[in-house]
This record gives sequence, structure tokens and C-alpha cells, in this order.
Amino acid sequence: MCGIVGVVHLDRRPVDRDALRNMCASLAHRGPDGEGLETPLPWVGLAHRRLSIIDIEGGRQPLCNEDGSVWITFNGEIFNHRELRDDLVARGHRFRTRSDTEVIVHLYEELGAACVERLDGQFAFAIWDGERLFCARDPLGIKPFYYTSDGRRFAFASEPRAFLSLPGFEPEPDLQGLHLYMRYRFVPAPCSALGGVRKLRAGEWLSIDRDGRERRQLYWSLDRDALESRDDVDAATAELRQELARAVESQLVADVEVGAFLSGGLDSSSVVRLMADTRSEPIRTFSIGFDEPRYDERRFAAEMAERIGSKHVVRVFEPESARGVMTDVLDHMDEPFGDSAILPTLAVSRLARESVKVVLSGDGGDELFGGYGRTYRALQLLAIPPPLRPFRGLVRRLSAPPEDPARWRYRDTDAVERLYHQLLVRISDRALGRLYGPAMRGTLRQEGEDPVRDLLDRVRGMPPLSRVLAIDLHSVLSEYHLVKVDRASMQTSLEVRVPYLDLRFVNFAFSLSAPVKLLGGANKGLVRRALRNDLPESVLARSKRGFGPPLRFWFAGELARFARERLDGARVVEEGLLDARAIEALLQPKSGRIRGSRLWRVLVLEAWLRNLREGRLTATC
Repeated sequence: MCGIVGVVHLDRRPVDRDALRNMCASLAHRGPDGEGLETPLPWVGLAHRRLSIIDIEGGRQPLCNEDGSVWITFNGEIFNHRELRDDLVARGHRFRTRSDTEVIVHLYEELGAACVERLDGQFAFAIWDGERLFCARDPLGIKPFYYTSDGRRFAFASEPRAFLSLPGFEPEPDLQGLHLYMRYRFVPAPCSALGGVRKLRAGEWLSIDRDGRERRQLYWSLDRDALESRDDVDAATAELRQELARAVESQLVADVEVGAFLSGGLDSSSVVRLMADTRSEPIRTFSIGFDEPRYDERRFAAEMAERIGSKHVVRVFEPESARGVMTDVLDHMDEPFGDSAILPTLAVSRLARESVKVVLSGDGGDELFGGYGRTYRALQLLAIPPPLRPFRGLVRRLSAPPEDPARWRYRDTDAVERLYHQLLVRISDRALGRLYGPAMRGTLRQEGEDPVRDLLDRVRGMPPLSRVLAIDLHSVLSEYHLVKVDRASMQTSLEVRVPYLDLRFVNFAFSLSAPVKLLGGANKGLVRRALRNDLPESVLARSKRGFGPPLRFWFAGELARFARERLDGARVVEEGLLDARAIEALLQPKSGRIRGSRLWRVLVLEAWLRNLREGRLTATC
């Protein structure tokens, strides 16, 4: 993976190369192996920070075609680049490198915007072809793409911190973006927390021509005709293992060693098991443990590592080490992001980076196979007859997830997406009203942009389970879990690949009917059945456990002083974003029970605002 930036002056002013170089330097953590800068025209500038994985000697960027008419700066990996190269060579294209980047250039020459539909990988890139800038983000949003445009200048970057080195860019908070952050714990694309900055959505391309005319298109979506069309359990069981094994093997392409994260959960364990099958030498696996037993998964990871004979490395994440990691995360924060799991993710990324440049992870399995508790809560409610809806809280507590998921298909299906949206909102408007200061309260009185809410129209008409999982796929996955992995891993110059999000595997997963996918009403029942001969019983039998740290214990104990010091003289209070009394209530609640997740959300917002106001985002930590 890498860091990309670029500037196009639509008014034909020359690009400030020093400013472009500074933008690129702010992303040095994403690419420590090299820097490149090109100006195909005086008013068009592209730059790149490189983490070299494929064609280490020849893959320097920005890179162009044979005659210098098409230039690219690219972040990501294309796993089918060899097959694409062979086809392009047969069509007469000539290559100077072995890099996957050059394949995109020639594929764009051949197909134009449709090139993105042929790419199997995780990517964000921009191409200048002499007439327009073409920008794209991969179908599932594994890699980020931010941009800003004022009609005279278009600029883009892998992270918004780069825009602070852009001459004339005046960073100000976007209050609607901050409201979305407080509501969901992330800022969903195309919104951002900075005024004037937007994001490409997952599976979207954008082009802007020499005269400033913009076009954009969502180029990938789930095949509605194939959704939940397959109900043969035995065939699905065999194909799941086969397709996941193919996805794992395809993502091992690299000119460097590839390791794996291993939490001891079902998804990461399945990836390392299938990965080990492709290797004659032991693979390297990496885990983080906690000193709080209810959060610690070390024994499951150790059992899995012993089963496959991996070179397993473990590090315990204690409050003392957490303090340093928290400081690094908060001081690096250039967009508010409220998932505290970024802390152990950064810790395990640092651990892995001591040995390898690339790892595989198990992200994506929950979104494909209904691994979240809220999926069951939503579908439980659908199974409750409408006359009992007023008593749904009682009914829900007394009932287990339905054994026959086919029942969900016929119960009040128009309510699925609205109900699931309610479960995604992490804090009520009433609670936000108590927490907000005067500057933010207006966001509660107006119907501002909300991309998660807008997803409800996009998924309408799908079968109930697919609707729920598609909302997860297009919001929580691309803008929350994958952002966490990208930011934590790239902060330490580590590339993370996600086999569960191989597009062919995603389409396979969504083709399975609800009774097959959630076999027997069990959490990821089909995955457990498909891998029953590959994984220890302890891994197969255990319930879903998140990767978040024990914040409420830490903030009630060893890290209480840390939280109070970080919020002393809070800028969020000075600028009217949050209320001082509400913050004090989080730090010292009357009940004595710390709301760790909510307090972390406030700490992140405060750190982000301080970083912004003090101009600390142009340098890496």
C-alpha cells in the first residue's frame, strides 16, 4: 500500500511543486520506501509515497505509458494483474515493469472508465490522460480517497492531513460531518469532518475534465437477481471452503513475505488455516492479548497457531502500553474515528511490522455471514407478529433467534431497513442534545446529509437478510472497520489484505439463502460447517467477540487521569461543540459506571480539533 496525492489547477496556474512535495511528505508513514513527483502538465501534479511489495525495483510511481500521455498514482494491490497483463500483451501493449500499477495504465488505455470493472484488488488511484483526471476507489472501500474542489482547483489525497499543506486551504470543521461521527462513531462517505473535503464512496469513480466538468458513477453493486437464490446446503458448504481458499491464495501474491493477524476468532482462524495449506514453510502469525480475562483471546489464538505450526508472536496490551498507543492514535487523528479497536489494531500492526510488510486478516466475515448481534435483533423483531410489537422488548428478551430464518421473509419486510438503521445509531438524539454545545445543537434541528440513512433507499427491494447485510457492507464495513484497519496498519507502514472481501467470494456469499447462510439459526453457521475439519473445536464453538479493549475498566482505573488530562481545558467546549457538564459526567458518572466507548468518542473529537487548530496534522507521529 502507499500514499497518493495530486493537484489539478483548472485555471491553468502552475502547480507549486514544493507544496505538492509537502502534501506527499505528510503521508510518509504510508510509504517509507520512496517518493515520486511528476507534473505531466505545468498545472497538473501527481505524487506518491511507496511501500514496495510487488516489483520492488521497477514499480516506482507516478508511472506512465510508453509515450507519457497517461500517468497514474496508485495505492493498493491488484491480485489478477498477471492475467490482465497477459491479455494486454496479446493486444499489443508494451510493458516496462512487472508492477500491477502499469497494468492499470494499459487497461485504462484499452477500456477507459470501464477498466475498474476488470480489477480484482483493493485500490484507490488517479489517472491523468491529457484531457481529464480519472479517480476511483475499490468496490468495497478497502482503500481511502479524499478530495477537495473549489471550481478552480481539484486536489486529492489518501488522508485529509495532506490538504493542510495545500496553499490557500483553510481547514474548518464540518458540523454535519461531526454530527454523523457522534451518531455512528464514523463519518460515512461522501461526507467528511472537514469543510470542503469529500470522499469517494466505495465502488465509485469520478472524472473531472480540463474545463472542470465532473462525472461520477457507482460502478459496482450487488447482483440483485442472484441474491439469496441458492439453497443447497451441501453444495454451499463445499463451495464456501473452496472459494475462500482460492481468495486466500490469490492474495498471497507478493515479492516479500506475507504473515497474518490471528485473534483466535472464526474469521482470522479460517484465513490462517487456508493460508498455511499453501505454504511448505511455517507462516508468521501475530496476536494481541489483554490483561482483562473477559477480553483476552490468547489461548484460542495459541491453540490455532499450534494446530498449523505457525511462528506465532503475542504481545499483551496492558494499560501502561495502552497509554502510549492512545497518545499516538489521538495525536495522529486527522478525521474523527470512534472505534477504540483501533488501539489494539495499531499494537498488533506494530508487532507484525517488526517481521513482515504484508499480512492477511479476517475482516469482512461478519458482514457477509451475519456475525453481528444486531443482525439477529433486527430479524428477531421481524419474526414478532405485529399485534405484539408494543411488547417487543419483553418478547425479544424471552426469545432466541428463530431456528428457521425462512420465517423472516414474510414479516413486515418493508420495515427491515428502517429497523436496522435504528440499531446502527450508537447514541440517541436526546442523549446527543445533552452532550452537544451550542454550535452543534443546530444539527439536531435540521435534516442534514446522512449517507447511512440514504442507504435505506439503495437496498430497498432486496430480501430482508440481504438488506441488513448490504447496509453493513456499504457503511459499517467500508467506513468503519476498514478505516480502522487502513489507518492503524498504514500508520506503521504495514499492508493488510482481506480475503473475505474478494469480490467473487462476496457475490457467492450474497447468493446464499438466509436458511443456508445462518444454518440452524447459529452465528455464521455455514462457515462453521464448512471449516469443521480445519479448526479446533474451541474456535468453532465460541461466540462472537469483538476486538475492542476494556476501556471502561481502564478509564475507571489506571487511565482515569489520562482521560481527564486530555480533556482539561477542552477545545470542544471552548468552540461550543460539546457541553462541559456532560463531559464531566462522562469522566465521573453518578452511577460510578464509566461509559468507555462514549468517553473515547469525546477524547477523539477533542484530539482531532486540537490537532486541526494547532496545525499538527502535516507531520506524522
